[in-house]
Amino acid sequence: MAGRSFVHLHTHTEYSLLDGASRISALFQQAADEGMPALAMTDHGAMFGALNFYEAGLKTGVKPILGVEAYVAPGSRFDRTPGEDAEKYRHLTILARNETGYRNLLKLVTDAHIDGFYHRPRIDKELLAERAEGLIGLSGCLASEVARLVVAGQEKRAVDAAASYRDIFGPGGFYLELQDHGLAEQQVVNARLIDLSKELGIPLVATNDIHYTLKDDAKPHDVLLCIQQQKVQTDTQRLKFDTEEFYLKSAAEMRELFRHVPEACDATLAIADVEVLAARPASEGRVLVSLRVTLRQAVYLAAAQAFAREIRLLPRPAREPRRGADGLSTSLPQPSIDTAGHAKGRDAFRRGPNRPGRNRTCNPRFWRPVLYQLSYGPMTTGYTLHDATSHAVAGRAFV
Repeated sequence: MAGRSFVHLHTHTEYSLLDGASRISALFQQAADEGMPALAMTDHGAMFGALNFYEAGLKTGVKPILGVEAYVAPGSRFDRTPGEDAEKYRHLTILARNETGYRNLLKLVTDAHIDGFYHRPRIDKELLAERAEGLIGLSGCLASEVARLVVAGQEKRAVDAAASYRDIFGPGGFYLELQDHGLAEQQVVNARLIDLSKELGIPLVATNDIHYTLKDDAKPHDVLLCIQQQKVQTDTQRLKFDTEEFYLKSAAEMRELFRHVPEACDATLAIADVEVLAARPASEGRVLVSLRVTLRQAVYLAAAQAFAREIRLLPRPAREPRRGADGLSTSLPQPSIDTAGHAKGRDAFRRGPNRPGRNRTCNPRFWRPVLYQLSYGPMTTGYTLHDATSHAVAGRAFV
């Protein structure tokens, strides 16, 4: 198996928005046709497609490996100080080797969006060290920290960066990532990474930065990049891929590219020997479908509460009045509305089509039938928006 097969560990699906042009179903079908035992998902900074990717892998019999191409801040993820490097991030490929790693990956992605968002959702090495258990790290593409330092000729810093990731992920948890898409810079980086592997005792792994499934998809992918940048194909200043090698290559193609380092291809099979996330028995209440039910209930409950506040069935959250420089309130007084949606007191004499009594979106007689009608769509969970409305008004929560 080690001499014939290969596993792609750096794959962007359609959930790498306006950058990945690979449909999940097509990726798995191609991997199955090539006889590959597994396939990894590493979308940019997010895991929106994790569940669809997981289910598609089980359906085709190809092991799904969940991961992400993370953005790593050069310092603290909380630092948003503008500087010469306006983007303030470098790439890093991270894969989950077990359920603990998967949960840590979710935490990393969540914190990146909540705490570290600056141009991109970013993590930092401090957060990565806290959540490294169960994770496998690959040094990344040309936009990674190690690769950029090598290209810049900063050898000492490149060594220190590679060593820091090795220490974070632990023994056998970090690999130097070799890629070859026919780019001159990659030849320089690959040669130095092979030397670093010997100097630091860090194993090598070969990947292809997949952005589309077939080689013929290169042109449609280029159009997608134009849409992302709002530019035309004839624009010479726009971002574009310099070659058409960013597709799901066969095992034979990958082994031919890296025939001088066959161990880098063999490493993909060793990494793919990870624990498959399995659905729990129904008796434990943790099957995958239950996650969907819980999420749907949470969304419907929040929507119903928002509607209930709009029609005055629930009180609006307390809000501090806005105050001007003189300390006086600048907030406009809110009209008084009775339970039928009609204005009370002097507000009842307000003229014009937008007075509370005339605005039907403030009238429960308008919203109640709408909410009720929405409850009869084809739902698989048995939990409806009408149920959520009733429980929201009653003040009961599900999650």
